[in-house]
Amino acid sequence: MWHGRRYKAPVYLVTSLEVPQLACHYYKKRFKIETLFGDLKSRGFNIHRTKVSDPERVKNLLLLACLAFILVLCFGIAAPMLPFYAKFCRKDRCDCSVFSLGLRALTHCVDRALPFCLDISKNFSLNSS
Repeated sequence: MWHGRRYKAPVYLVTSLEVPQLACHYYKKRFKIETLFGDLKSRGFNIHRTKVSDPERVKNLLLLACLAFILVLCFGIAAPMLPFYAKFCRKDRCDCSVFSLGLRALTHCVDRALPFCLDISKNFSLNSS
């Protein structure tokens, strides 16, 4: 049983870990992991529809999907700076996740064959014509 200071009722955690504090530590990160797999599965890449069963191929698929996820996140971060931002997202609303926003931006560029330059480095930037 875990009782965080900010919560009224305790949370019951069932774990095979021997150190209870470690279970609590991992539980706090749960929402980030669920969001990642939700984006990889049903909200983005639909990898749950693949028929891949070989463990080595599943590993390779997840590796590529995670790299694509990072690319899409970079687009999502830079999207509000794009000159055509209003064409795929309303400025008066903020109901899109960074991933969804990036997917819209990338799709917009690819569908219209718009040139873009993505510089993924310590000083991230996205240049588009």
